[in-house]
Amino acid sequence: MKQSVKITLVIVSFFVLIGLSALLIKTQPKKVLYTSLGCPHCENVDKFVDDNQINHYVDFIELEVSQNQQNSQMFNATAERCGIEPDKRGVPMFYDGENCYLGDQDIISYFQDKKI
Repeated sequence: MKQSVKITLVIVSFFVLIGLSALLIKTQPKKVLYTSLGCPHCENVDKFVDDNQINHYVDFIELEVSQNQQNSQMFNATAERCGIEPDKRGVPMFYDGENCYLGDQDIISYFQDKKI
């Protein structure tokens, strides 16, 4: 009897961990703004986000790519997923979970549409 209780506990624990993992994945923002230090177009987007409190309307994270190799790799993988050729990639770039938006004007337009 004790052996079957242990097995049941292991199985239940396994499913609880799977459920918690799925919950954590769902709560992580799927939208990412890729920026670089010293980038004037990135600063335009940051200023627009701050001035218009865009974080109240759009849940996203900002990743700096020029000083962080892991963020740079994520940027390139995301751009590749969007079909952006290496010679056309640049920052700022915003990924909304489906599409990539390049440049400050496209990103600001995206945020304006979400604020309405």
